[in-house]
Amino acid sequence: MQNKPKLFSEFPPISIAEWEKQIRKDLKGQDYDKKLLWETLDGFILKPYYSEKDLLPLDYLNSISPHLMPSDGHLISNSWIMHQEILESDPLKANKLAVKAIKGGMNHISFNASEIKNLSKLNVLLKGIDIIEISIGFYNQECNRFLRNLLTEFAVSNNFNKLKIRGNFEADPYGILLSTGDYRENPGQLKRHYYELIDSLDTHLPNFRGITIHGQQFHNGGATSTQELAYVLALGVEYLSMLTEQELPIDSITPFLQLSFGIGSDYFIEIAKIRAARLLWSKMVEQYSPKKKDSNKIFIHAETSSVNKSIYDSHTNMLRVTTEAMSAIIGGVDSLYIKPFDHLYKLPNEFSARIAKNVQLLLKEESYLDKVVDPSSGSYYIENMTDQLAQSAWKLFKTIEKEGGYLIAIEKGIIQNQIMDSVNKRKEQLLNNKEHVLGASLYPNTNERIFGDMEISEFDNDESGQTRFQIIKPYRKAVPFEQLRLKTERYIAKGNKAPLVFMLPVGNPSRASARQNFARNFFGCAGFDIIENDHFTQLEKGIKQSIQVKANLIIACSSDEEYPIFCPEILKQLSKNKSNAKLIVAGFPKDSTEELKNMGVYDFIHLRTKLVKSLTEYQKLFKII
Repeated sequence: MQNKPKLFSEFPPISIAEWEKQIRKDLKGQDYDKKLLWETLDGFILKPYYSEKDLLPLDYLNSISPHLMPSDGHLISNSWIMHQEILESDPLKANKLAVKAIKGGMNHISFNASEIKNLSKLNVLLKGIDIIEISIGFYNQECNRFLRNLLTEFAVSNNFNKLKIRGNFEADPYGILLSTGDYRENPGQLKRHYYELIDSLDTHLPNFRGITIHGQQFHNGGATSTQELAYVLALGVEYLSMLTEQELPIDSITPFLQLSFGIGSDYFIEIAKIRAARLLWSKMVEQYSPKKKDSNKIFIHAETSSVNKSIYDSHTNMLRVTTEAMSAIIGGVDSLYIKPFDHLYKLPNEFSARIAKNVQLLLKEESYLDKVVDPSSGSYYIENMTDQLAQSAWKLFKTIEKEGGYLIAIEKGIIQNQIMDSVNKRKEQLLNNKEHVLGASLYPNTNERIFGDMEISEFDNDESGQTRFQIIKPYRKAVPFEQLRLKTERYIAKGNKAPLVFMLPVGNPSRASARQNFARNFFGCAGFDIIENDHFTQLEKGIKQSIQVKANLIIACSSDEEYPIFCPEILKQLSKNKSNAKLIVAGFPKDSTEELKNMGVYDFIHLRTKLVKSLTEYQKLFKII
């Protein structure tokens, strides 16, 4: 067979030195590190590009990742289970929702089991559902062993082969301590109960996973990717130790566990996180000397994040969950749940549930993401990020183990304090305008009013009280901005008028337009009423209109050089007409700031203005708060 010419052989290779030379030329003297190196919240420094040489130090690439190899030694597809969560606890209503979801293409249903007290109710819940074709899960169950017995009894009475039933219990008795603050049962009893559950599954429900290790509680609490991975590993060790200490062999434990992660908007990092999770879990399980080669595999579930979602302009959440779903799928999850875009402030409804379902169907049926195994494999960037995350998470994991393990670490508050440190960093970035939430802190829909549409409120009232363990609370980036707008909306709901902001674009057209856009976004974040205007060629006309509409705030939008010319005339006319409107300058003309202040300019708003702090002061000014 003749040798085929190499692809792209006509294109000569370009050395790293040549790349660097061209980059520095394009930067035109700007600082390379400040412009092109990016530091993540985890502290990783990411380069502007990676090359094949960056793969050489990565040892794990010398062997095929164990999760990609089934027992017969052939590569598997990238297919994933499309997960639907049913919040309804009434068995009859939940059944109807489940049947509809299955008809719509979902192949895993997670049920709220809080009302499943007997076989009769389980029969109602699962009526018309083929639990061999569809995998099922249960959460909010009082006793997993009781539910296991019910499910076995249901299978026998309905002629289902119990050995083929697939699914999971979403029990996480140690993980839930960070949301409940205490054990739900005596720790000694807990150990015995979960030993009995895991030990019995091999006989009763061999394709059912009994414990779900929830990483999304850390993720949605504001943890970094490194922290989420490390805490999941530490939590996993607690379960493995609890069960092996009761003389269950490791090979009889790992098939009945699953990991669950939150997936956020850091697209490539989230891909790397899932891949790193498999590598680290495999490495951890190897320490227990399993006898079966598949024992170091793990089933990974993921669900879309709540951290980056907003109740305002909530349709933007559709875009967010789509990229998150892609990260999870490309990263190689086994199952995926996409939350409805409006779940933060509304009860489940048909439209939002259908949109969430269709995202998965589009990615599978039209984008064919299930057809390629480990599609990110070989990516210089993602492989390096996977390695960095794995090393960083393993280091943090070992630190937790040195403290005595997960339970000791949460008893001391170590994990909670680490997460709080990350939350404070996130808040600092957001409040200092280094990060934005589209629709909440950037480009808000100024005509949107949501107060009357809120069916549920997920804002924390901080009434948790004293608990044995420090609780981690959900963190969402948009909350400070949402609270600003909701305060204004409540003020309006009481019969008051929102402060009226009048834009006065004048002078340099391009600067006036840009600053009007900035000011609209600025005050739109507080829910103030805004009157935008075309460019005024005559200043007098703009001033007259602002007085006629009885504006509370007049925003001068022009160039820095022209403000000393326009502002005196505006202030003069406001005084002449006995207007109480405050004059605000959009921008920060540093050479004339003091002069303008002395003239009577009330405030200057610009990119360095701390949005939440400033708008809170404006709400105080108008007695909104």
